[in-house]
Amino acid sequence: MTKMKLMFVLSSDSDFDTDYVTKKVGTLPTSVVRKNDPNSSPPYRDFTEWVVSTDYICDDSVAPLLSQLRQKIVCSPHTLRELSDECNADWYIVFDGYTYSGNAPFVYFSDEFVDFCAEIQAKVMFNFDISCDYCN
Repeated sequence: MTKMKLMFVLSSDSDFDTDYVTKKVGTLPTSVVRKNDPNSSPPYRDFTEWVVSTDYICDDSVAPLLSQLRQKIVCSPHTLRELSDECNADWYIVFDGYTYSGNAPFVYFSDEFVDFCAEIQAKVMFNFDISCDYCN
C-alpha cells in the first residue's frame, strides 16, 4: 500500500507575485515561499514557490490524487501556461509519499493528464520512500 499526496507547484529562482497567481488560478495555495523572505523557514530562500497540495491518500493508484487536483485547479491550462510565462516560473507536479512492504507504487497517467502536463509544460516528479519498515 502507498500513502501519497500530490503537490502542484509554480516555482522560480526569480521573485513573482504569489497573490497574483492566487487570483488568476482562483485557488488558495496550501503554502507559499517567497524569495529572500526573512520570515521563511529557513530564512532567505533563493526561490519563490506557490503550492497547492492534495490530502494524503492510501492507495496504489494516483487517480484519486489527480481527481482532487482537478477539483482544486479549475482555471484553464492556457491560463496556467500564461502564468508560468508571466512569472518566469515552471510548473511542477510532485507525487510525494511512502510505499509500505517494499512494493513500488503503481503509476498510470491517463491521456488527459499527459496532455494537461504537456500543455502547461509541467515537470512531473516522484519522491517516494520505498521501505519494508513502515506499517499501516
